[in-house]
Amino acid sequence: MEVSVYYGHNVIKELKQFKSKCIKEIEKLTTMNVQKITVIAKSIEIKAQH
Repeated sequence: MEVSVYYGHNVIKELKQFKSKCIKEIEKLTTMNVQKITVIAKSIEIKAQH
């Protein structure tokens, strides 16, 4: 799974949280155990300042 991460956030922490949430949601929806999921930070986004 490829995702974008916002600049200024802890990338490792954010990816681990995202991965955990994905696993929980997939397991809840399918009632199957997730063996492995790979999350890749494909890009870094910069929030526009207003």
